[in-house]
Amino acid sequence: MLRASNATALSQRRSSFMRPTPSFSGVNSFFRGSYYSTSTSSITQKPLFNKILIANRGEIAIRVMRTAKRLGVKTVAVFSEADRDALFVKEADEAYLIGPAASAESYLRMDKILDVAKRSNAQAIHPGYGFLSENAAFADAVEKAGLTFIGPPSQAIIDMGSKSASKEIMTAAGVPVVPGYHGANQEPAFLKEEADKMGYPVLIKAVKGGGGKGMRIVEKQEDFYEMLESSRREAIKSFGDDVVLVEKYIVRPRHVEVQVFADKLGNAVYLFERDCSVQRRHQKVLEEAPAPGLSEELRADLGAKAVAAAKAVNYVGAGTHPITEMITNTDLVEWQLQVASGNRVPKVQDELKIDGWAFEARIYAETLKNTGPLHHLSFPEASSAVRIETGVQQGDVVSVHYDPMISKLVVKGSDRTEALRVLRKALGDFHVVALSSHPEFISGDVETGFIKNTMMICSQRQLHTTNNLGTCSFGSLLCYSSCYNWKHFSGPCPQGSTRTFTLSNLKSLLTLLLLSGAKTTLHLAPNPANVAHASHGSVGSVKTPMPCKISSVSVKAGDKVTKGQNLIVLEAMKMEHVIKSPKEGVIKRVHYGVGEIVGEGKVLVTFEDE
Repeated sequence: MLRASNATALSQRRSSFMRPTPSFSGVNSFFRGSYYSTSTSSITQKPLFNKILIANRGEIAIRVMRTAKRLGVKTVAVFSEADRDALFVKEADEAYLIGPAASAESYLRMDKILDVAKRSNAQAIHPGYGFLSENAAFADAVEKAGLTFIGPPSQAIIDMGSKSASKEIMTAAGVPVVPGYHGANQEPAFLKEEADKMGYPVLIKAVKGGGGKGMRIVEKQEDFYEMLESSRREAIKSFGDDVVLVEKYIVRPRHVEVQVFADKLGNAVYLFERDCSVQRRHQKVLEEAPAPGLSEELRADLGAKAVAAAKAVNYVGAGTHPITEMITNTDLVEWQLQVASGNRVPKVQDELKIDGWAFEARIYAETLKNTGPLHHLSFPEASSAVRIETGVQQGDVVSVHYDPMISKLVVKGSDRTEALRVLRKALGDFHVVALSSHPEFISGDVETGFIKNTMMICSQRQLHTTNNLGTCSFGSLLCYSSCYNWKHFSGPCPQGSTRTFTLSNLKSLLTLLLLSGAKTTLHLAPNPANVAHASHGSVGSVKTPMPCKISSVSVKAGDKVTKGQNLIVLEAMKMEHVIKSPKEGVIKRVHYGVGEIVGEGKVLVTFEDE
């Protein structure tokens, strides 16, 4: 996938174990909705592969399996010990254990994956996205092993996978880019000098990064080194490379991506654009296609530049994206398999038209840090307008080791208004807490800081002094209820009606009893934003909001700290989380050291008596 932005809106294994598994009987029940066969060419087609290995996990792996099943292609899964009972393992034709939970010892082990490919007689490897999908060495190793890499050639990965190299290519192609330092000098002092020249805020990005990993906003000069270290730690764990670039941070950017697709024969097309501006912690939460507010002239210009860039680096294939498939009536996984087999891109540019409007909402466990078993999971009914993609089912465990995504909900309407209406209903049928509709989002006036800037946060004190549900978003209200300090409130619901809610808590179990008699049970973990308030006693303490690993400790016994000062950095769900001091005081004890694995609710730091 290539990304492009307009000038005014820039984007900021233990491998001996093999387990035969059942057929795909369950796949379509989890990947429900409309998919399309898109091979329309009358040109003689080369045959597809008989068997492919999917070097990924979860929803990504099952998405590839769904199309492979339809095309009669057998699939091989690789899995870690943490994923032994995962849905994608059960749905593959064959599945092989390749190592422990840590990605570096399983999903990033090229040697183990290639060994499984050889033993299973797979003809090609589909990397999905993330993990090794943008690793040029892996693409090279696959080809040298006599297999086909279902993705771009290694040199294209080097050119476009490196944010530094890609910016040089984009500049040469006449595409405007954000100013910054993209060079080889990685000395911290030098990088800071470059940041000082640009002026703050600046953005540190892992050169090999993606998905928000290894990305840090530095608001002020004195925070640079700490953010640089954090970015590099996260990057090396996620991508095996800690090289970064530094660029000026655009305060209100729109994140617009152009989907291109190219084959090995020199053909390339663009499948229009999508707006991914609604993000949290640099992770996409809501996406839509096409992007609102783009003129046809600008759309064509962005598409042409993206195609030119793809051809300049001999790009092949593309990253798949559900909303692009929805508005173009295509199956891009099928396109990937066709192109990797040596066939041309299934459609030429003139055959591609935008049909309607689509939204994708990503359902994460991240907000409530609800790791552990999914006690209840209910999906909306799938249809031609509602598509559900997931790698989990009720009873599965959301692990701290990987991305916390539960599901992607993709909807379509004839226009943006209709698509929004379908999205609202489908989200309601998911029985999950979502952001209330916001007038700026309805109008399409969004940017990458939209969630942070518009989410209505209620303080603990506000909850004690008001019963008005309208004072904060429903999601925030439930988060703060984990402080266990209040039981009852009433007020207007987002729809305008008035209901009374009675809440009772038993540890992390929250029961909502509506006036109508309907009962909903939610299993909540403490919100990290409230940990400092909810988990310190008379002498003060800070507890873990989730199972985690200690990445760094910034204080020691006897240190004087100020409110908001960084104390400890935790690693969970492939991201780093900074624990800050809830108050001024003196540190009495730091209970854990770097590298230790800590359970949820454990005391990290205690303060001296005041």
